[in-house]
Amino acid sequence: MKIHRVNVELDKLQNILPSEDLNFNILDFNGSAKSESWKLLKFYVFNPIRTRKNFFLVQSNGGVIAMDEKAVYELSSFWLSAGELLPIELEESGEKLFIFNVTEVSNSLDVSKTEFDYYSDGSRGRILKHCFKNNRFPESSIFKIPETVKTHILAYSGVKDSEDEFYYAYKKSGLKGLSFEELYQTPPLHL
Repeated sequence: MKIHRVNVELDKLQNILPSEDLNFNILDFNGSAKSESWKLLKFYVFNPIRTRKNFFLVQSNGGVIAMDEKAVYELSSFWLSAGELLPIELEESGEKLFIFNVTEVSNSLDVSKTEFDYYSDGSRGRILKHCFKNNRFPESSIFKIPETVKTHILAYSGVKDSEDEFYYAYKKSGLKGLSFEELYQTPPLHL
């Protein structure tokens, strides 16, 4: 089994930003559902000369991605099993996009074996080396953990059949704009 951080291709993707000043909480994606109170928001493409792909970076926030309708359609079962799709609109074209809000949050990080960076006051900072409890993963192969809920979308692979895992389905789909950073691999069994 492997755990990957799902990244947007930062240096290659178009970045979208809200067209108007918003209350910060609206774009705070912390694992909580937002669909009940969500209102259609307009966004603009900050860097329109970059190549257009199926995914967009939302305000330089690693904990959320936006996508076009093709990406929604191609991988809909994965999006809906791990969270919710929130509609937005591009102000220039009126094109409908969707923000993927991951609401599947799993307490699967093995904190006692994970290596952290520490601040001068002794409090934990960023994770340097991940370690997971292999029996605590959700049914959905896309998820978040509480420690990085605002900044990381995770996906596991090597647990189910490949067609039932987001990592392999994305690779097979032909969609463009995401990359996968391996964070953890199950240690080999010693017999």
